[in-house]
Amino acid sequence: MEFIASLQNTPLPTILVIGGILLLVLAVASELGGKITIAPQRQKSALVLGLGLLAVGVALYFIPHGENATGNPGGMDIVPTDTPVNAPTPSAPRVVSTTPGNGATEVPANLTQIVVTFSEDVRQDSWSFVTVSEVETPEIVGDPLFTDGRTCVLPVRLVAGRTYALGINSEVHQGFVSAANGNVVVPYTLTFSTAP
Repeated sequence: MEFIASLQNTPLPTILVIGGILLLVLAVASELGGKITIAPQRQKSALVLGLGLLAVGVALYFIPHGENATGNPGGMDIVPTDTPVNAPTPSAPRVVSTTPGNGATEVPANLTQIVVTFSEDVRQDSWSFVTVSEVETPEIVGDPLFTDGRTCVLPVRLVAGRTYALGINSEVHQGFVSAANGNVVVPYTLTFSTAP
């Protein structure tokens, strides 16, 4: 009676796998304990039936069944999303404007700050102003300040009649990052010239 009760609580795939293994043992053994002899034709039938039960039992282990956590039948998680399947990944933030403007000439030498505005909010605890080789870098006279999430102000001292370049991030230095998702701001080089 206990054996039948335990079978009732055993999952069907387990019963099929055990039955398949038993039939395969019968198919391979021609004589069991010297008392039972299995005819060759019956061995072939046991082999085919045993392999079939084993295959079905194993397959049932991998087929989802019942309800999943979201209540969908078949065990499949179907979760709606607002993002289309082929939607592009979010683009990296970038510099959208600077003061002085990129390529500006005749910039007053008494300008005391460079202002950089980004396409989205950036983290305010990290930045990278980078020296550009072979071009003079403005003298930085203080830490960058953020007037809002997208605008960074760099205190500088300029000299009349000079051409300056300043990198905002680079391939190596990537301190400016999105506040929302940590995407690195696309590297940007600001160049300008001061009036004589």
